[in-house]
Amino acid sequence: AVEALAQVSVICFGRTGTLTGADVQLKMIDWSDGNPALSESRTRQILGNLSHTVRSDNVFLKAIQEHFSGSSREAAETATHLSIYGWMAVSFTEADIRGTYVLGLPAILEPYLADSPEPAEPKDAAAVGSDAQLTGQEADEEDSGPMQRVGGLLQRTRQRVRDAVQRVTDEDTEVDEPAGPEAQLMLAYLPEPTSLSAAGGERSLPDGLIPLGRLSFAERMRSEVRQAVDTFTTTGVQVKIVSAGAPEAVHSAAQEVGLVSEGEASDTAVTGPELGRMGLHDFEQASQRATTFSLLTPQQKGEVVGALRHKNQQVAMVGDSADDVTAMDKASLSLTLRGSSQAALSMADIVLLEDSFDVLPAVLRQGQFIVNGMLDILKINLSQIGYVTLLIIVAFLSK
Repeated sequence: AVEALAQVSVICFGRTGTLTGADVQLKMIDWSDGNPALSESRTRQILGNLSHTVRSDNVFLKAIQEHFSGSSREAAETATHLSIYGWMAVSFTEADIRGTYVLGLPAILEPYLADSPEPAEPKDAAAVGSDAQLTGQEADEEDSGPMQRVGGLLQRTRQRVRDAVQRVTDEDTEVDEPAGPEAQLMLAYLPEPTSLSAAGGERSLPDGLIPLGRLSFAERMRSEVRQAVDTFTTTGVQVKIVSAGAPEAVHSAAQEVGLVSEGEASDTAVTGPELGRMGLHDFEQASQRATTFSLLTPQQKGEVVGALRHKNQQVAMVGDSADDVTAMDKASLSLTLRGSSQAALSMADIVLLEDSFDVLPAVLRQGQFIVNGMLDILKINLSQIGYVTLLIIVAFLSK
């Protein structure tokens, strides 16, 4: 694989996500008495464990995994399809992380959030050092044990949420987004493990969620990418981006790593719908000519790689998700990052264990050293064979 990399004439990056990373900002949410329900350090630990427990191609979860340290933990139940439901959740039973943790879009989580508790009334002197008196249902729960008390608390919290939602409906007022435009995900939790499915088996959010924090994401170019791209281009390797992303995002990524200039002609970019209207000849010409490909389906990614190989190009494909597998399969050489999906890891010839492109220039140079050394040996052997052949011919003629 290292030797094959040295002979590559075109390297394709499967999407801008392989070139870019994400900065993640956590803003804690005040819950009671102006303080968050859990400390920020504890919340960061939860995010790390949550993201390492759930392996996903989702760009948000991968960014969280990169920014918050944690480990994979045993989960009682998971609902992992953030992109489908708009939320994902994991229920843990281990003592140090016990509870149900939900990560989702603020607008979707909001109806399921509990009201912030009222500030506690100051106790009088007679109550100091003793439990406050409980009445009615709360006293029954106190006698029935801790689990029943939690169940009663959640039941009352659910009712408060329903009442709040009903008031909003009756008054026909708009509810402001609690997260603001910069917050893209919210983390909330319940102190105890709970079911994530409704009676019919479909996924369902639990009521009474306590908000912990808001997460905002900003895309940034990986620091090592520019050096890797420069190494490839200076050694005569074409670099292309074949992505399902929007044309503007793909062009911006290509511009940032120096693949295209701001005023470069539009014929260096092509979209999936444009490729779909082309015949075979035009498709192959566009695959050779263009630097950036956007709005591609997984099948079109493979077709672009196949068209390049049909023109006798040695193609390396860098992919990280199931959408890249078809192209990786058709490439001369496939590469992926350690944190990629299982499908990409299974297909790759080279896995970059540090989730970084830092090593690529060194691997390229090592491969070239090996190949050039083999060629030098081959040249020496050929010259020796030629010398021996010449001696035989001279000897024959002398006779």
